[in-house]
Amino acid sequence: MKSFEIRYATIEDSSALSSLIKDLAIYEQHPADDINITPEAIAKYGFGEDPCFECLVCVCDDDIVAYALYSFRFCACRGAPVIYVEDMFIVPRYRNSRIARQLVIRIGQIALNRGCCYLEWAVTQWNKFAQHFYKSIGADFRDDLLVCRITADKIKSQLKSRGL
Repeated sequence: MKSFEIRYATIEDSSALSSLIKDLAIYEQHPADDINITPEAIAKYGFGEDPCFECLVCVCDDDIVAYALYSFRFCACRGAPVIYVEDMFIVPRYRNSRIARQLVIRIGQIALNRGCCYLEWAVTQWNKFAQHFYKSIGADFRDDLLVCRITADKIKSQLKSRGL
């Protein structure tokens, strides 16, 4: 197995991250017109004045071969922050090389260092490979929650219909 390094992403990684995020979106079968990520968006929202996310990358032979993009939120009932992992993607030829496990361990260390009460993420129902991995590291699956989402277009429509 080749050696790899896990480190925090930098603004210089924006192009590679954008490409890997597109690869994940295609893998997850997102509609093509929903895939709008650009290196500029990564730079602005990850490394600008008010960053929305943090990201770890895994580098092997000077190439980024995996990433984990996460952000913080707050669990009101527990009175503590939470890390939400938005994406974790490993280039297919590097899967089964323990990179995913090492990324989760690093995010777990970050969570503990920042006082988080848990890590949370979503997984597609059809991705049995990922589900098996998550179970192997001790993740619990909740069947009592549904993910709700309102797109920016729908928010604008709602505001417009109310004269706001």
